[in-house]
Amino acid sequence: MPRGVFFRLTPALVPLTVLAVLLLALPQFPPQSRMIVAIQGGVICLALTFVSLLLTRLAEERATLAHRVEERTGELAMQVAREAALSSIEPHIGQPDDLADLLARIVDLAAQALHTTGAVILLRDKETDRFTPIAATASLHPIQNVTLGVRHDTGFTRWIVTHGQPLMLRDREDLAAVSAMPISVSPLMAKAGLRALAGVPLLAQDEVVGVLYVLHKEAHHFSPVEIDFLSALARRGALAISNVQLYETLQQANQELARAARLKDDFLASMSHELRTPLNAILGMSEALLEGIYGSISEEQHYPVQAVQESGHHLLALINDILDFSRIEAGQAEIYFEQVHLPSVCQDSLQLVHEAAQKRRIKINVAIAQDVQQIAKPMWADERRLKQILVNLLCNAVKFTPEGGEIGLDVVYDVAGTGVRFDVWDTGIGIAQENLPRLFQPFAQLDSSLNRHYNGTGLGLALVHRMTHMHGGSVKVESQLGVGSRFTILLPCCPPRLAGTELPHSLAHSLAHSMAHSLAGTDGWVSKGIPVAPSVTSASTLRHSM
Repeated sequence: MPRGVFFRLTPALVPLTVLAVLLLALPQFPPQSRMIVAIQGGVICLALTFVSLLLTRLAEERATLAHRVEERTGELAMQVAREAALSSIEPHIGQPDDLADLLARIVDLAAQALHTTGAVILLRDKETDRFTPIAATASLHPIQNVTLGVRHDTGFTRWIVTHGQPLMLRDREDLAAVSAMPISVSPLMAKAGLRALAGVPLLAQDEVVGVLYVLHKEAHHFSPVEIDFLSALARRGALAISNVQLYETLQQANQELARAARLKDDFLASMSHELRTPLNAILGMSEALLEGIYGSISEEQHYPVQAVQESGHHLLALINDILDFSRIEAGQAEIYFEQVHLPSVCQDSLQLVHEAAQKRRIKINVAIAQDVQQIAKPMWADERRLKQILVNLLCNAVKFTPEGGEIGLDVVYDVAGTGVRFDVWDTGIGIAQENLPRLFQPFAQLDSSLNRHYNGTGLGLALVHRMTHMHGGSVKVESQLGVGSRFTILLPCCPPRLAGTELPHSLAHSLAHSMAHSLAGTDGWVSKGIPVAPSVTSASTLRHSM
């Protein structure tokens, strides 16, 4: 009988216990010994060699699993590092001044992440179809100043530009065997001793604006993960280049627009001046004829001379509007703040439209609050500009109100008591809601059919809007088609600087001029810049209808 350990088992238990016996008992014996298990009905001899093989297999599986875990952990760490690298680029994509630094960062990241000899970005000139290295790693700086022409039939860059897809070359020695791609090795690549490369296109709006290359001096197989990373870098580089090109295009367009605007303003100012000079002579002569300075004229002669004078005044008003608008647009208009007497300003403005309203039997309603009439709070403004604002609104109200209608001017202090609110309303044709956003645009007629019935340049409301904002105020409109309109102007009682807020540059410049005049004693300012209310006579009460 062989030496060893013996277990007696019933036949029924053999299938269930053999494996358990082996697993529990075998590890207790040294590897050199042999164990024999005697079982009723037969003897099973197992050599410990089998056990050693089993344990070796388990150890190999464990090592393989550990290697896979380590490999996967490395891949995840590399993926995290690449994602972090891509994220570090994002903040700089929209900054035109950082393009060179951003592209340099991209080629460095590409070379480091793929452990290549170097990387380079070629920028495409669409007009010449030539590529210029715009960024390269230090190892490739010798080609930085080289301009590469794209060959029409062969060449890596030509293939990438034509197909808009990545291109990989494991080893340039293998190129001759690739019959599907008629590509020749670049002399520059051969001279630099480079053997492997991968190129990905920089696509902006489906157009190749450049190519990102990574290059090896040794043969190298580029994995799909590496190509995906290069493509992600290329997308960010393309977006940055596209943004810079768009920015430069926009900047150039803005410069052209600014130049055109200056030419327009110069033309308008020059033409307005040239037109006013002979027009003043026409107005002067017609007025002299009407007053009989050159002798009396007949009734038949009086009418055409009167028509000449009225048309001349209308033309002069149009020219003045154009000149004012061109000055405001050019930033040359100035406002001079002084303490204004609101009842007088309103009365003068209403007087200028009284005759036109009377001819069309339009009733003028005036409602000026008692505290405004009593000048409970002084108001500082450019009196001429304020009258111009009110007259333009009142003239529009008369113009677009049918005969027998009504217009009105309401003046009150605002709820806070820091500003004055002017409401000019009418019972005229009204304005469609969809036209309100275009209301204050210059030279705009909301309905071309109105040109046949109403004269004007379309500058009146544009001037109102700009002059109101020059005062630091606001303007809004409420209107209903076929019912009428209400324009509301809200102006501060004093310039914003005195109220403790900042002024726009143009307004501050105008205020500085006003203060310079005031220091010379020409208005109600004192040397410390504090407004002093001059003696105010009691304001005459305006009629509530005219």
